[in-house]
Amino acid sequence: MNHVLILDNYLSEQKCDELIETFVDNAYYQNSENHTGYKINYDVKYNHIGIDKINFALNEYINTYKEIKYTPNQFKLDENELRFKHFEPGNYYETWHCEHSYKFPYRVMNYMIYLSTHDCGTEFWNGDIIKSEKGRLVMFPAAYTHIHRGQKCPDNNNRYLVGGYINYYLEAWLNSYMSIYKWWGI
Repeated sequence: MNHVLILDNYLSEQKCDELIETFVDNAYYQNSENHTGYKINYDVKYNHIGIDKINFALNEYINTYKEIKYTPNQFKLDENELRFKHFEPGNYYETWHCEHSYKFPYRVMNYMIYLSTHDCGTEFWNGDIIKSEKGRLVMFPAAYTHIHRGQKCPDNNNRYLVGGYINYYLEAWLNSYMSIYKWWGI
């Protein structure tokens, strides 16, 4: 699929197990009518994964899809939007969606790190499916071009992942608008 980066063995099996053990007990249900539900924990931080690993993935994406350098604003990792997700048996994010929206206009990219392996994964609108494999990172644009949803686990097992976003950041956004106002003489 176009503009999707897949890095297998991004995290070791041991690191995946460690993240599950660290965050599963404090995960809680985030209720929504749009999906069948998952438990979430916002306590996960980049130091739990390794900021060097996250930066490596972002640089791999930039080196693979060089045109991203021409976006109108600068973007960066946002630790505040990093989250651990636990889908209990039978639960999955079933609604077609993208991460960029009226509520989240600053999201540029989405990434997921699968912490468990299952015979299911992330399904894209075009029919492509990326299977959840323990330690695999998947990174793709947050835009409507990458509408996706989760698949129901046929094995009816617990599923775990860490997800996050790469966002335009406010300082760059404000600077770009300030330069427009100055150009207009406002």
